[in-house]
Amino acid sequence: MTTPAAPLATSYATPVDDKTCKDVLLQPDMPGIIIFVHGVNSEGEWYEAAEQHILAGLNKRLGRNDLKPREWDPRAAKPKPETSDRSPIIHFFWGYRPKDGEERRWRVPLRDSSKERNSAWAKDYTPVPPLYWGGGPFQNGCNNLPLLWSPQGFRRDVWAALIPIDVQKLNPEVDRQLHDAPPRTYYAHAAGRLAGLVRKIRGRFAADTITLIGHSQGTQIVLAALAVLESTNQPDCVMLMNSPYAFDAKITDTFAQGDDAPTADARRKTFENIVRHFDSGHRKLTRELATCLRVGKTADGAPWTPSAPSERDNTGRMYIYFNPHDRVMGSTALQSIGWQGLPTQLLETYTGTLYQRMLARSTPCGTAPGEQYLWPREPDGSLKPFWNLMKKTKGLIPMDLWVTPEVNQRVEINAEAVPDPITAKELIEFDDPSERAKPWVNDNDFSFFRDVYAREEWIAETSSYQENSARRLETQ
Repeated sequence: MTTPAAPLATSYATPVDDKTCKDVLLQPDMPGIIIFVHGVNSEGEWYEAAEQHILAGLNKRLGRNDLKPREWDPRAAKPKPETSDRSPIIHFFWGYRPKDGEERRWRVPLRDSSKERNSAWAKDYTPVPPLYWGGGPFQNGCNNLPLLWSPQGFRRDVWAALIPIDVQKLNPEVDRQLHDAPPRTYYAHAAGRLAGLVRKIRGRFAADTITLIGHSQGTQIVLAALAVLESTNQPDCVMLMNSPYAFDAKITDTFAQGDDAPTADARRKTFENIVRHFDSGHRKLTRELATCLRVGKTADGAPWTPSAPSERDNTGRMYIYFNPHDRVMGSTALQSIGWQGLPTQLLETYTGTLYQRMLARSTPCGTAPGEQYLWPREPDGSLKPFWNLMKKTKGLIPMDLWVTPEVNQRVEINAEAVPDPITAKELIEFDDPSERAKPWVNDNDFSFFRDVYAREEWIAETSSYQENSARRLETQ
């Protein structure tokens, strides 16, 4: 991609000598366009670090030093475009914004657009629209694509046969109280915006490569954008990180969607249709096109091309990155591809298009392809508990909050080895125990959840001043 910049040189006419010449070295082109798409309950907190490391890697691989990330404004949660014009990365933001006058219709966190990040539910504060929440409320996350167009959001009260169930009564997570949420149509709006952005880039920079990197619920936005984009406007490469997309249909889906819940067959066919549609737009990098690349040089000074040693052509590829220790993707209600990856049969059916890698405790990542255990082995071959601390749902019949795989369950890793893989030793504590997490009160978003928290449960306590136990409402 070429970008407008200051002139590289200026020429002047002179009657003295018309034989004077000077070589002007052109800047290398941008190495494609990369678009980050964050997930639910997020303002792209990972964008800054990801941009820094990706550009450092590109500078190293392409023998250049001009690629620089934009400075980040942590209070506005946005980059400062004026701080660098040498970054190929676009930060895509999306979320929920209520209609004016409906800011408190749903008990979900909202912030204003000021740098102070005022909470719409704070006491003695009159919120100033527009109000929004990056990625929308957590409970509105979804594991299938039809929900992105649903005029209905998360419902706290559902029916199991003829029995009413209050989902919040089963929730053991004190920091994620589950209230009714707004319609999910803001997901479809975000997918349309992302598709429009890709379409616009294709119209202005037709020869450029476009890579979409989605994380968590952002992968749903990416998949939906692929579905609505024309074949001629498909991106060149897609990376889905910790995706909540699930192939299995579970009873919890029926509780949430009723007859509208997609079957396991429908989920898989939808995913495959999107993969085929994406592949139909694959623009092969021919030798003729490769000679036009001006993005950098190899270690020996030759022009960089995908055929250089340890490099490859990633156009037309979709990468799945999954993590078996993800406590959201591995929940009993989800069990998504971001937790257990894709089945081998699917990888074989779409050889050359679908690839996957696994990030797991004590397991190397980026080494030669092959099978790996979903339940990691320690360096000495022993097994640690898969979940360092299992939680149970509340209610009359407590159930495991997360799914534990079979001890010998394996998964196929078919993505190629990389020059500098992550070693098993480096990932020995990759699944940081939940008990080490910083206290909820120290989280940057604590005040927003505190403001919408509803004290509902009665706690029995015995006072030394009373003969009988007393009851009081819980506190945070």
